[in-house]
Amino acid sequence: MSKVLIIGLDGTTWKVIKPWIDGGYLPTFKKLIEDGTWGILKSTIPCLSSPAIPSFFTGKNPAKLGFFDFIKPDGSLVSYNDIKEPAIWDILGEYGYKSMIINLRMTYPPKKINGIMISGLPPSEDSEYTYPPDLKNKVKGFHLENEELKKLWKEKIFDERLFSLYVQRMWRRYKIFKNLTKERKYDFIIYWIEETDSIQHWYWNYKDIILDFFKEVDKILSDIIKNFQNMEIFIISDHGFHGPAIYEFNVNSWLLDQGYLKLKGNRLRQWLTYKAYSFAKYRVGRILLKHFKSLKYNINKLVNKLILDNWYEKSLTQKKENIYFPWGVNHNDTIAIAYGANPLGIKIIKKNLRQDQDYEKIREEIISKLKHLNKDGKRVLENVWKREEVFDGRYISHIPDIVYLASEYFNTTTSLSKNIFNKRKETKIIGRHEKAREGIFIAYGHDIKKGKKLGEIEITDIAPTVLHLFDIPIPKDMDGRVLKDIFNGDSKYAKMPIKYQEYTEKERIRRKIRELKTLEKLNKK
Repeated sequence: MSKVLIIGLDGTTWKVIKPWIDGGYLPTFKKLIEDGTWGILKSTIPCLSSPAIPSFFTGKNPAKLGFFDFIKPDGSLVSYNDIKEPAIWDILGEYGYKSMIINLRMTYPPKKINGIMISGLPPSEDSEYTYPPDLKNKVKGFHLENEELKKLWKEKIFDERLFSLYVQRMWRRYKIFKNLTKERKYDFIIYWIEETDSIQHWYWNYKDIILDFFKEVDKILSDIIKNFQNMEIFIISDHGFHGPAIYEFNVNSWLLDQGYLKLKGNRLRQWLTYKAYSFAKYRVGRILLKHFKSLKYNINKLVNKLILDNWYEKSLTQKKENIYFPWGVNHNDTIAIAYGANPLGIKIIKKNLRQDQDYEKIREEIISKLKHLNKDGKRVLENVWKREEVFDGRYISHIPDIVYLASEYFNTTTSLSKNIFNKRKETKIIGRHEKAREGIFIAYGHDIKKGKKLGEIEITDIAPTVLHLFDIPIPKDMDGRVLKDIFNGDSKYAKMPIKYQEYTEKERIRRKIRELKTLEKLNKK
């Protein structure tokens, strides 16, 4: 049985760091890929930390988890309480293995585990973000934000001061993490560095600044290699990164143009619909923000969500299509519509199909048109799928019938406009990752092949690979596969057969009892 350490570098992609590695600027990264195994880690669709990180630590795709964004259909934030599937550390805990989970996003509020947890991204330093609760006394200040950092965020000032504060915070947190590892031996550790994501958001156009930051990350990785030699080390990211789009592709305007979406009323009413959307999207937010700068949330986004995206499919099955249509859209004649704060795809309204219209033919027709859609010689969508080609699980009915990812030059929107394409306005947040599926994967350790480059692997592959390292049966409902080709040929992990276990309802109950007994023993110590 090996001990495993996973380092998360949020938003890191080979497209950014590989030229620097090859140029000799990041010597530890270079050592890791020369003496280890590496490849592209494909993120979820959409390419957001939620659902990508929960898919990583459960080994299951978003259709088994039930959420596809940071926001749930009711408007509330997704939290750790919404993740009902067992995490890697839950399964390890059933077998008596101790885990340390530090700063991992999507783990707030913390739950009981066989080990310790510092949740990532709690509401504030005052929140109860540790398990056990008294651990907070040892790590006090882990989530304390420097007042100057808050001020720079609020005023959107992205200069050398902000960069310096990010570096200081990353090192402060690493020192706390390192001190915790000295106190006790843990079998499984996750340490997540979130600042790699923030730096790319703000400084995307300043690659020299991003490089300077990754040089600091490189130093941390060097220290990790020296101090965790008894562990197999995985370095992963939840998604990649890309630059700003040039155009906005208004999907509903395209559906209107193609005859799949219909508006209410005559030309005058339709003109008023366009104006209302334009006013809601661009004017209201600006006016309110100008007069109420102290408001915590971006009013423009709030108005956009309330007016443009105030509808969703409520049922878990397709027996009922409970859909709230955007204002101005004809409920009875529309057969396809795009929706969502982060548009994921197109919903086909089955009840509105005529007798001579076949659902599958309509879906294939729309997919074919979208795949061939171009603007100024540039492909609009990187790929288009039927939802079942990407997702599988009991929540699949929450997903649009057609799923897509835009190409690097385009952002998809649900807005209704006279124009199918609009030139995108510049924003302070320059770097993006909604369509950046290509993250990084590195494996390094005694049993890992040296200098091996993998093909593409999935983010769901990490959980079953970890369980295999502990010789624990893998739940058959995990979507990922064990990455046996990362292990040396003479390693026991390469030779060891992969064990699977069918988790029936009876076994789930047994597993819960084992988990409770383990926690009960832990509480008595």
